[in-house]
Amino acid sequence: MHRAIGSVTLAVLTLMWCSIGMAQGAASSPSSCHSAPTRACLLDEALMLALSAAPSTNRAFLLGSIAEAQATAGNLQKVLQIAEAIPSDQASRVSAFRALASAQARVGLMTEARETFSQARQLAGSLDDLSRAEALKSIAQAQADAGMTVEATDMFEAALGLAKALEISARLPCIVFPSAEFRRDGLFKTLAEREARAGVISDSLQTARLIKYQPHLRAGVLRMIAELQAQGGQKAEAGLIFKEAVEAAHESQTPPEFWPSCPGLRPRGASPELYAETLLDIAKAQARTSLMEDAAVTLEAALQIVPMIRDGALWSADASTARVLTQIAEVQNEMGFGPQSAVTFERAVQAASEVREARLHIMVLALLGRAQYKAGRVSEAMRSFDGALALARGLDNYLERANGLLTVLDAELDLGLAETDRLMLDAIEATRSNPDQSKRVLSLVRIASARERAGQRQGAVDSYREALEAVDTIPNWTARANSLFLVIRQFPGRSPVTRLLAESAPQAIQITESIDNALRRAEALVVIAGALPN
Repeated sequence: MHRAIGSVTLAVLTLMWCSIGMAQGAASSPSSCHSAPTRACLLDEALMLALSAAPSTNRAFLLGSIAEAQATAGNLQKVLQIAEAIPSDQASRVSAFRALASAQARVGLMTEARETFSQARQLAGSLDDLSRAEALKSIAQAQADAGMTVEATDMFEAALGLAKALEISARLPCIVFPSAEFRRDGLFKTLAEREARAGVISDSLQTARLIKYQPHLRAGVLRMIAELQAQGGQKAEAGLIFKEAVEAAHESQTPPEFWPSCPGLRPRGASPELYAETLLDIAKAQARTSLMEDAAVTLEAALQIVPMIRDGALWSADASTARVLTQIAEVQNEMGFGPQSAVTFERAVQAASEVREARLHIMVLALLGRAQYKAGRVSEAMRSFDGALALARGLDNYLERANGLLTVLDAELDLGLAETDRLMLDAIEATRSNPDQSKRVLSLVRIASARERAGQRQGAVDSYREALEAVDTIPNWTARANSLFLVIRQFPGRSPVTRLLAESAPQAIQITESIDNALRRAEALVVIAGALPN
């Protein structure tokens, strides 16, 4: 089906096609790019695909991503051409100009960079107040990174002024995440941290106290401010702010009941696990600043949370209890509270023994073993790891067995334990025993990452390519696309797979050809391009 293409888009499309042809000649065909991919040709193809799709917010966002990738590569003219193709009411157009200005500054074009930053600020004026504040904050950070301190300060202050003046009103449909309240709190967090690092403590405290709907975020910023104050010799003042941070952590259990953007929503408080982790972070900071008595009190408050733990969406109450006790015991040991740590470790071991679900039991034992090993309780750690392995090897389901083995393997690799080859082979065998190749994908990616960390470089590539082969067996293109993104992007918190993706790029690109959606296909090409050398 043919779609109408706007005049700006058509002009950019024509310019891009000409520039691609002149730069690459015969090598610009998709087939040659796919067999010997480069970052440049993949980004060019992604752009062509994006521009062929009907205008939408998703297309504008993707064009912004392509522009930022081109800016990173130093292709300034292409960034400008792409930016001009994004509608002026889209935040991604601001992002594209911001990326262009940063790229100009990197190559010494400071006058041009200042003009482009100014243009980005003008474009932000067409956005709603919250989006404009977020855009100004991003521009300010880019200016600061470029050494434009005066301009950055002015832009940060403009972003803060907008955020303070912002009135959140009800909207339909109600957006729960990211809600306007979450976004504004995130702005205040970033701006308060920036003020604290700049040494403007009084201003940073005022900004931090504006964080209303996510008190655990406020607690984190206050903790940072207190630690900076202590480092500057203001220990008494730091102690007071640490106590304010603890109060904010307590408040996370009873957030405001009324959210202006979603009047019918009754938000739940932070989970007991997040509540405990927030207190533990404060306790560690207090210990780092030699406020040991205060740290001990905060740790005791964290222990009082344990009876509050209930079943959650991801973790059962028994597993969460063991996990939180393990974290507390580890922090107690790090802070030199040996006797208290020993008692809490015993409670964690007992709690772990009561976990009913095998998958969670394995995860808890692996976490416990890692913490015990770090605390010098090596024999206890080995018992925890052995128990987790026995549970994993006893699972009849091949997928669950592989994931259980990999959970233990990840923990042992984190600790630098040498005897992991047998465990690695067992995980590979369990994964390959699953007759449904499409269900092997996640385990194979985890294996590839583990082999990379273990120094098995070629083995890591082989497992990664096997994961891509498994993706290619999925018949439904939507499910195949989702699995492909899982392989090329990895999960947050896991080691990046940049080298593995670069060495497997032609195979990954071949799978993108079967994605029956231009924007999704372009998005995949941008991710793959990011793994390749410039």
